[in-house]
Amino acid sequence: MICIAASLVASLVQEVETVPEESCGFLLGKTSRNKNNILNYIPVKNVSDQNRDRHYLIHPKDYLQAEALAMKTQTQMIGIYHTHLDWPAIPSETDLLSAFPNVSYVIISLNNLRFSDIKSWRLNDTNQFIEEKFHIITE
Repeated sequence: MICIAASLVASLVQEVETVPEESCGFLLGKTSRNKNNILNYIPVKNVSDQNRDRHYLIHPKDYLQAEALAMKTQTQMIGIYHTHLDWPAIPSETDLLSAFPNVSYVIISLNNLRFSDIKSWRLNDTNQFIEEKFHIITE
């Protein structure tokens, strides 16, 4: 289960609504029992050389920098977020091909660059995405 403060979701949504291509980044937080508490997000540049309206790619150095920041802040890299433009918040075939196990994939659906939906996904043992509970904490 992903737990995230409503204010953090609002900040993230506000940021991704300004990007006219798939945007992406990392989710940092703390894990306890079966809960992943998201405490921060780190936007990174989409470096895909394909159609960035439908694809995103994170540069390997950005992964290393996110891991370093997680260690420095005594958090963990819980997951990766990205947007789907005018498409549901469900993983695509491309998302499946580039996914890692034990990582949450939060997909933010935008219709006409306005927030529509948000969902989280994880790979199961048979390499299929399973929707993960997504709990927004109201302050």
